[in-house]
Amino acid sequence: MIRKQLLPVVLIAAALLAACGSYALRAAPTAAAVSGGRVSVDGGGAYTNVTPAQLVEMLKGKDFFFVNTHTP
Repeated sequence: MIRKQLLPVVLIAAALLAACGSYALRAAPTAAAVSGGRVSVDGGGAYTNVTPAQLVEMLKGKDFFFVNTHTP
């Protein structure tokens, strides 16, 4: 009887432990991602990472659709 009760607790503890350790396995940002520039992503896509100074210059002659995706 105790064995049936212990199994879910062990499984939940193992899942929580695995979730806590995943942060260390993430790759550090590349120099292009930090300083601004084109960043390739898995699946063949890419985006442009701009610095605040670059964004100010781009917004002066805004000829593009700007979406702020910052999450508070």
